[in-house]
Amino acid sequence: EGSISAETVSESILSSIPPPPLQYGDLAALDLVHYTPAGFFPWLLEVTQVSTGLPWWSVIIITTVGARVAVLPFVLRGMRASGRLAPIQPKLTELRQKMNEAKIKQDQLQFSVAVQKQHQLMKEAGVNPFDTVLMSVVQLTVQFGFFIGLRRMCQLPVEQLKFGGLGFLTDLTLPDPYYITPIICTALVNLQLTVRCPSTL
Repeated sequence: EGSISAETVSESILSSIPPPPLQYGDLAALDLVHYTPAGFFPWLLEVTQVSTGLPWWSVIIITTVGARVAVLPFVLRGMRASGRLAPIQPKLTELRQKMNEAKIKQDQLQFSVAVQKQHQLMKEAGVNPFDTVLMSVVQLTVQFGFFIGLRRMCQLPVEQLKFGGLGFLTDLTLPDPYYITPIICTALVNLQLTVRCPSTL
C-alpha cells in the first residue's frame, strides 16, 4: 500500500508541474500543423504564443479577434451585396419563377430571356452573386478551421493548455464545469443577430 501511495503522490506532483513553454515547430512535430484551415490555426496560435509569451487564454482571444478582423473586408463586401440585392429581390423571384416555368415547358427561348433579364437587373443594381458566396465561404472556413484546430489541440492534448487558463478554468483542455463560457457565447451570438437583424427579432 505504501508503494502505491508513493506512486500516486509522485504522479500528482508531476501532473501539477507546468511543462516547458512551446517552441516554434512543436505543434508541427505533434502533427497538428497542415496546409488546411484546421492545420493553419494551430500554427497561428503557436506563433502568437511563442512570439508574445502571453498565457494561452489570452492568445486564443487575441488570435480569434485577429481572425475576425482579417475577414472583416469580406464580411462588409458581402453585406453591401446583400443590401443592394434586397430592393430587387421581388423582381428576381418573379424571374426565377419564369425560369422554372420555362424549364417545365422546355421553352429554351423563354428561359434564355429570363436569365438575360436577371443578369441585366443584377448588373444595374451593382450586385455580384459571388460576393455573398465569398462572405459565407470565408466565414465558415475561418470558424470551422479555428474550432477544429483548437479541438484537436485539446484532444491530443497539448500539455501547455492544461496550465494556460484563467480563474475557474485553469485547464483549457477540459469543458467549462460551470457552463459560464457557453452561456456567454450564446448571449454574444444573440446580440450579434439582434444588431444585424433588428427588424426580424
